[in-house]
Amino acid sequence: MKADVVGGAHVRLILTGPNGGRLKAIAFRCLDTPLGDALMNHRGAYFHLAGHLRRDTWQGAEGVQFIVEDAAPLA
Repeated sequence: MKADVVGGAHVRLILTGPNGGRLKAIAFRCLDTPLGDALMNHRGAYFHLAGHLRRDTWQGAEGVQFIVEDAAPLA
């Protein structure tokens, strides 16, 4: 749904599914890689994502985020 750059080299994402659910995600140190290019220029495409969930504590707020390790376009 949304991708932007944080920290100069990371890609922050808001993921959505077909049922409308949302999940925060981040792909670390990938901006200048094929993964970063695919995530930043997705143009609404669907992806299979590989990674893991991690507890997210940021400025006193608790949540969960998905750590993206790899992605492939949905065929």
